[in-house]
Amino acid sequence: KEIVFLSIIMSIVFLAQWYIADRVLFGDDYIFATLAEENKFFFTENAHPPLPVWSDIIITEMLQLSNRTMRLTSIIFATMTIPLVYVLTRKIMNKKAAMIAAMIVGFSAWHIRASQMNSGSDGGMFTFFFYLTIYFFMRALETEGTKEKVATGIAFGLTMLSKETGILLLPICAGYYGYRIWNKENREIRKGIASGMRSSAIIIFTALIVWSIFPI
Repeated sequence: KEIVFLSIIMSIVFLAQWYIADRVLFGDDYIFATLAEENKFFFTENAHPPLPVWSDIIITEMLQLSNRTMRLTSIIFATMTIPLVYVLTRKIMNKKAAMIAAMIVGFSAWHIRASQMNSGSDGGMFTFFFYLTIYFFMRALETEGTKEKVATGIAFGLTMLSKETGILLLPICAGYYGYRIWNKENREIRKGIASGMRSSAIIIFTALIVWSIFPI
């Protein structure tokens, strides 16, 4: 039932987004289209977080440049955000809340607006990697596994490559971590803080490696 529900929501959202995507490009979207058309791939040519532009270059190499193809990457990532929000909400709350959250994120006006942008500001790519970082961070706290910590760092780095405001993930994740250890005894709190510092070092170091792709 869950797969059917999510498939229906995602299909409706994607097709509706694709239908309305044939609008005139404006602002940063127009700039990104120009950068993609001229293959402005490097920092000296493209002083923006590069991931959205790189995806535009790949898309326009495969498909003819148009209003719709310029928004295609953002629409795809925004659509994939729906099941991601579902999984996150179900992990925190329950199935009913997860279904409601998936519908809200899929049909909310702000999500639709973000899905129609590929300028790296509030486009679907940034939103997807933002939530993905939170998901892997929660998994890392649960399992304390190195793989999950590295995955968190990679997702965080990709968020920063989409938009620098991804730095807001640091206080969000720190607040969630503080909430988890708030009621533990002193020894457990000290142990939790030490573990958190080690985990943060792995995550931030991995994120910096991924983010360092930007200045090339």
